[in-house]
Amino acid sequence: MSKPVEVEVVIDPKTREVSFEVKGMIGTGCTDLTNALTQGKQVLEQSTTCEYYETQDRPDYINSNEE
Repeated sequence: MSKPVEVEVVIDPKTREVSFEVKGMIGTGCTDLTNALTQGKQVLEQSTTCEYYETQDRPDYINSNEE
């Protein structure tokens, strides 16, 4: 069973800046998600967490190089 994915959205009422933090998504999928959320908007800063560099476990039949 996979971990639930959370997206924390914070809106600064004074500056109207919006920030997103994706939690529970392993690998580069988090950037795909944030790119979809910020589509057409100016991105001031983007950073990654250690989850970005983790690899997803795959079933043995996918990792196998046997033919």
